[in-house]
Amino acid sequence: MALRQAGMEVVVCEKGPELREIGSGLSVWPNATRALKEMGLLEATLERSAVLEGFELRSARGAVLSGVSFTRPGRPPALCIHRADLLAVLKQAVPPECVRVGHELESFEDDGAQLRARFGNGASIEGDALVGADGIRSRARELILGDGEPDYRGYHAWRGIAPVCHPGRRGMGTEFWGRGRRFGIEPMAGGRAFWYATQNSSRAALGNRLAWKDEVRQAFAGWAREVTELIEATSQDAILKHDIEDRPVLRRFGRGRATLLGDAAHLTTPNLGQGACLAIEDAVVLAGVLKGCADVERALREYESKRYKRARFVVTESRRIGWMGQFEGRLTAALRDVMLRAIPRVMNEWQHQRYFSVGL
Repeated sequence: MALRQAGMEVVVCEKGPELREIGSGLSVWPNATRALKEMGLLEATLERSAVLEGFELRSARGAVLSGVSFTRPGRPPALCIHRADLLAVLKQAVPPECVRVGHELESFEDDGAQLRARFGNGASIEGDALVGADGIRSRARELILGDGEPDYRGYHAWRGIAPVCHPGRRGMGTEFWGRGRRFGIEPMAGGRAFWYATQNSSRAALGNRLAWKDEVRQAFAGWAREVTELIEATSQDAILKHDIEDRPVLRRFGRGRATLLGDAAHLTTPNLGQGACLAIEDAVVLAGVLKGCADVERALREYESKRYKRARFVVTESRRIGWMGQFEGRLTAALRDVMLRAIPRVMNEWQHQRYFSVGL
């Protein structure tokens, strides 16, 4: 959408047989909603979203540790939306012929004047640039950088959507912190709630999907009533599980006429909910540097340079928050909670403003 608005012809190659999103909830923070507004997509997104008025940190039993408000005048809204709903908004915004499914990238050739991408179905496409926006285990990144697997951060996460929303939580996101475990809740449109949960673990297979609900039920037994009720209200097939990973942020993540975007470029842990938001920012910045440019390679390097500082800040801060939130020792977790209670609300507001600053 951003590239088309900048006057470019775009082809999106999706490796799956159809455009679909089986994920769960997604936080869209003010930095991303401002970008969506610039592209004329905010109103359609709002129709499918729940607006977040604030966020609280609580103990495992529900005692308030800290809080922040998102309702500052003039600030774009913070939202929670189902990933499939955001995909539907984006899909409706571009002509169907822009998207080609069943195209899994195999290789590309760059002769300095044009780039040719080859796909597993035998097709090839020529263009002025290749943007690898293909996620955590990006084939484009493998071809461009070849820097191996992401770094595991010592814990895994479950995600789910419950068909209920606690009446006291409407408009408010909440995260409960225990010892080596966290549980977050955000309201969604349609009276639903998106939840996520983390637990320290060694890197291993994710186990049997049929056991995931029992795992999360056992991990959070005895926690605040809101937590246990949401788990029980969630159907077994609505729960996902994945490892928490990130990568060091590089100053240059492209070469020649090829570059990366989103998780493929700067994979971050989900602790700030900024993974998709950074990708939306990337799109706007990329379109800005390519608009009317005479030198594609130079524009792509400029885009990478513009994204480095912002992405490094988010990835580093998200990793730090995850490290602190996963404290497992009784003493360290208790000291952490005391420290959180002691931080003035104005400091929390300032820090969140840094997270939500628009990196465009």
